[in-house]
Amino acid sequence: MSKPNMLIDLKRCVGCMSCIVACKMEHSVPPGIAWNKVETAGPVGTFPDDLSLYFLPHGCMHCERALCVEACPTGASYVSEDGLVLIDPDACLGCDYCVTACPYSARSIDQATNLAVKCNMCVELLQEGERPSCVKHCMAYARIFGDMDEPGNPIEQYLSEGDNASRIVPLLQDKGTGPKVIYLAPKCGMLAQEVPMELTKGL
Repeated sequence: MSKPNMLIDLKRCVGCMSCIVACKMEHSVPPGIAWNKVETAGPVGTFPDDLSLYFLPHGCMHCERALCVEACPTGASYVSEDGLVLIDPDACLGCDYCVTACPYSARSIDQATNLAVKCNMCVELLQEGERPSCVKHCMAYARIFGDMDEPGNPIEQYLSEGDNASRIVPLLQDKGTGPKVIYLAPKCGMLAQEVPMELTKGL
């Protein structure tokens, strides 16, 4: 994979948490830590005709300008040749700087190892030509994975269907991070400025 990207269609996400379970099983993520999170946005509005709710799954955005990498004092957090943001456990001090720097609340410190942990886009599976576990096990097919350097990749194909391309919603665009995870707005009409509150709410 030369430019791995993920698309999440919030109109399809049903909040089943299968992405969380798949991630935990794939990476043996311990209790109390989630590399994938699913937030509930809403309900908002008035019952019965103007009530809306959607689910917002999120994890590491594998940013082109990764603030966590900039904040890491040892180089433990780095960007791979494929553009993935990864962590070298041998260089990690557990200092928490990267956790604080990430605007997407995607990182945490594993108390058992005192190391920073997060989604690695299932890099081991990618190296074997497979898709990330959360994508493979999404029951609603809300997640699509593709190499954006390949013409006609699955994400490009999906965006060419119907009004999908017009539903792209950037998360925390003001941070200038260039996330590689693309979101499509849900049916209830998510506004881009609403997302930062939902990302940080209760985290």
